[in-house]
Amino acid sequence: MNNKACFLLVFICSNLMACAVGKESILFVTKTSIAVDVDTNPPTFDVGYGRYEGSIAPVVTSGEVLPLLSSISADAGINSKVFGSGVAQNFGVGNAAVIMSQYLGSQANPVDNSSTSFATLVAAPASVTGSTATGRRYFFGTKTTVGFTTSFAPERGFSPDSISLGYKRKEFAYVPIRQNGTGAETRLSIPSMLATSGTSTSAGVNQSGFSTSQFYATGMAANYLAAHPVIRNSVISKIIGDEKISDKLEAAEKTAIGEIDMLRLEAEIATLKAGTIIDGLAPGDLDGALQSMKLAGITDSSDAFRDIDNDGTISDEEKRARLKSLSYAFGDEELLAKINQWVSDNN
Repeated sequence: MNNKACFLLVFICSNLMACAVGKESILFVTKTSIAVDVDTNPPTFDVGYGRYEGSIAPVVTSGEVLPLLSSISADAGINSKVFGSGVAQNFGVGNAAVIMSQYLGSQANPVDNSSTSFATLVAAPASVTGSTATGRRYFFGTKTTVGFTTSFAPERGFSPDSISLGYKRKEFAYVPIRQNGTGAETRLSIPSMLATSGTSTSAGVNQSGFSTSQFYATGMAANYLAAHPVIRNSVISKIIGDEKISDKLEAAEKTAIGEIDMLRLEAEIATLKAGTIIDGLAPGDLDGALQSMKLAGITDSSDAFRDIDNDGTISDEEKRARLKSLSYAFGDEELLAKINQWVSDNN
């Protein structure tokens, strides 16, 4: 079997065999090789850079998916007859993926904002609104190679099946569309997924090498990456290939980063103000505070307090922690306005 097709075939076979993976669980895998990769499963002989990324996971009834994030940045080259590489990778699921993607490139330390919202974000699992009862799932994967790649066909005595030299990339997505509502209120929903790739090479008498960077994300992590000017502009400038446009994008990038940092600061201030109000609430007023947040559009009408420490009861401190976690805007300007209005109404 062609090893280039193996990655996508795993996804297709999983669906056809109706296995449980991805219905009430998540399969999230990556594989990275730099330099020489010789493997027997599947038969592989690669020289250069190779990267596989893929996930099988549920799409809940609301059309949302849980956040996943992986990324890699690598520089490899030959200098003075020495081969070397520098690699940085991250691989995260849940709220870790959300925090990493939201604060990408920022010097801000959310732990320093004296708010318990991030403590709650760490203590509580990532969640989306909806159910997995219908068993719908998505398949999302990429394969990228730079250099010399050979695949073999076991059914033909492991003879070479294909050879590629240079840059090659495959992307695959099978994503269910969810329908909610009826009649004029019918809405079709599809979750966010994002995969980017950037590569540059150099060759010379004294030094040769390549650099590459990739991002792979789903759910809220994909939204935050797509909104980040550095991610967008790095891709657009390479596609357009215009130095003047690249200069304009770089200037716009600096402006956008400043605006993002300012929005984060405003969100942290609003969280502190909301936290002060929440800390001053009497225990009997905590349920009413959650209801008022629902009416203000800060959270979904189905939201409820959670038993974070799984002791069978929901304490007042757990209720306060939940309210504080809802009072952080995560860079969402519309949500920030609703939180500020809630603070003003309850001050």
